[in-house]
Amino acid sequence: MWLAMMKLSESMKQGHFNFFQYLRGVRKARRTTAMASVSSGVFIWASPLVGMLVFVFGLDLIGEVLEEGATLFVEFLQETLESFYHKQFKLDLYHSQMATAYTGFVIMLGAGYFVSQKVSSVLHAVRDSWDSGREKAMDVCANYWDKFMGWWDSMDSFNKCFALIGFVVVAIPLVSIACIVLGKVVAELI
Repeated sequence: MWLAMMKLSESMKQGHFNFFQYLRGVRKARRTTAMASVSSGVFIWASPLVGMLVFVFGLDLIGEVLEEGATLFVEFLQETLESFYHKQFKLDLYHSQMATAYTGFVIMLGAGYFVSQKVSSVLHAVRDSWDSGREKAMDVCANYWDKFMGWWDSMDSFNKCFALIGFVVVAIPLVSIACIVLGKVVAELI
């Protein structure tokens, strides 16, 4: 990586710089570094470390740091692209900023298209699985309803009355306990 940076500075001093060749060299250097780090087990220790950071600092701070990092990264890319247009195409500051803005707009349109296609395919898969799950649930509910109605129709009026009373006697405390527990959970979350 350091050698690639040295090559970059030497070629920029001489006035000729091939951006794509530089990216290929950096990508090659990253690939060997990434393989070495995964094989040495660094990745195994990264997950508990991230978990401890989330536990210690909380998700709010981590989210803010990630948001700020993404903003800084986009700003860095913008400045790099602007500098590239300014030096390589000999554009003045205003036109290099405009070229950068339109390049970002086209990249965002392309990314938006691919994201919308991915979201659409995921939503279609969710809808299909939801439909099949709903069909299975309806079959199970219909089966239980048939069993319940068979049991209910087998009783006379006297037993039906006492079955209703027993249901109410059991259901009221269970519903009350469920309401108290849910109320405490909601109060803790708020």
